[in-house]
Amino acid sequence: MRHRNKRRPLAGAATIALLGLIVVYAGLSIYKAVDYTTTPPNPLPTRSALTEQRIPHQGFAFRSSAGDQVTLRGTWAPNPKSHRAIILVHGRCENRMSHVDLAITLRNGGFNILLFDLRGHGESDRTPSTYGLQERWDVLGAVEFVKRRGIAPEHIGVVGWSLGGTSAILAMSQSPDIAAVVSDSAYANGDPLLARNMLRPGLKLAHNIVRDIDIDKIRVDEAMAEIGERPVFLIHGAADQAVPASQAELLQQAGSAGMTETWIVPGAGHIGAYAMHPDEYASRVIAFFDEALG
Repeated sequence: MRHRNKRRPLAGAATIALLGLIVVYAGLSIYKAVDYTTTPPNPLPTRSALTEQRIPHQGFAFRSSAGDQVTLRGTWAPNPKSHRAIILVHGRCENRMSHVDLAITLRNGGFNILLFDLRGHGESDRTPSTYGLQERWDVLGAVEFVKRRGIAPEHIGVVGWSLGGTSAILAMSQSPDIAAVVSDSAYANGDPLLARNMLRPGLKLAHNIVRDIDIDKIRVDEAMAEIGERPVFLIHGAADQAVPASQAELLQQAGSAGMTETWIVPGAGHIGAYAMHPDEYASRVIAFFDEALG
């Protein structure tokens, strides 16, 4: 009887310790899920390169096509001689001016340009980031804006980086109004988002509970298969530690044969190809859109 009495306090202590670990694990998972989907403020520069180079541009606001009343804000830089338009979609924790240098090059290369802030970024409404699940509708809201400027869908292209590149592919699979996409450093599925994280199982559940985000529904490879006979240009850094280049290979394999082009850039990290080879990057993107958009 004495031995049994000794075991009871030990069993009780073990139970309390286990419950404590579960509470801590759940708390950390919820904290991280909120942290991962909340972007820190990233204000636009007080004076943009568009202003410095005296390129005519206007600020606009428009609604996301998600139906959740999210207002997005962007900058329209028209090229009066062009009937084509390119929408630029930044990555997580960036804003619409993060890739303005390429935007200027594209405008000078013969395109109207729309840069805009995704939800939760820049000057757009502060809502949680959703890894592309809702951002795809932000891209389609931008497409509707461009169409209202008189640009026909067969002349509308999108270039995006990381979250933006993922959102562009997802948007393309939802609408025939995007003629071509350049996607830099996109993920094919949700695996890289929580990779190497000991909280992975709890994080997936916490995303579902706290943000209504199902990581397993992030299937950009399946979206590639639904695009049909429309061109996609995939760019990825071979040294990308955030989203491995193998993700680009998965996207290429899922894409339509003959319509998916891939450029794996040696030595480049996440969204690092342009910084390493700005001239080649711009010339490849312009050549791609010249052929795709007419």
